Amino acid sequence: MRITRTFLLSLTLVFTSLFSLAQVAAPAPTSTPTASQATPAMSPEMSSDLAAYGQMLEQLQQAAQQTATDLGRLRIDKWKTDSATKQESQSNTASLQRNLTAAMPEMIQKAQAAPHDLAPSFNLYRNVNVVYDVLASTAENAGAFGQKNEYELLATDVRSIDQIRRSMADRLNWLAGVKDSQLKQLNQQLVAAQQAKTQSQTPSTTTDTTKKKTTTPKKKKPAAAATTPQ
Repeated sequence: MRITRTFLLSLTLVFTSLFSLAQVAAPAPTSTPTASQATPAMSPEMSSDLAAYGQMLEQLQQAAQQTATDLGRLRIDKWKTDSATKQESQSNTASLQRNLTAAMPEMIQKAQAAPHDLAPSFNLYRNVNVVYDVLASTAENAGAFGQKNEYELLATDVRSIDQIRRSMADRLNWLAGVKDSQLKQLNQQLVAAQQAKTQSQTPSTTTDTTKKKTTTPKKKKPAAAATTPQ
């Protein structure tokens, strides 16, 4: 199971959009938040995922350590093949051991520190895929040119890492859906905030109907002059 580049790009875009909208939509704090206000309540679904993901990362760490040990037991120089294939297998084995003992543990720690962030989980999953592809190729060569026990050890490691990476892919798909829902909510909040701001800036056009109208007094006509009888 692989996540296509399009899907991986969409995960990155969702992560970036969530951060940007959160910065715009979130109101400026007016006071220092308390401990209960600073940490929002986690939903039961997120709490369950937190525990399951922690176990998954522990399994991955154990699988990485075991695989690095099994790779160290290979006797590639004794394989029944040409020197070019031996050299390529030795190079791949050395790269795998560096990854499993250095890069992988560091990525696992970052994922453990921020289990519900897309970026560390995404980077770890991508690295696990790379390890799986190279390890599977090395196991095939061990089965074709090496000892039976060498192949059996690596085949077990391949199955373990494959199972973990499939679980990671399913979780990434779920987490992307959660982030997409959060993105929609933040977008709605942003639209509502913009509408409220626009309405507050619109000048009032209501006229005061209680103001009395001023009337101009009419001028009185002068009285006609009285005539004296002859």
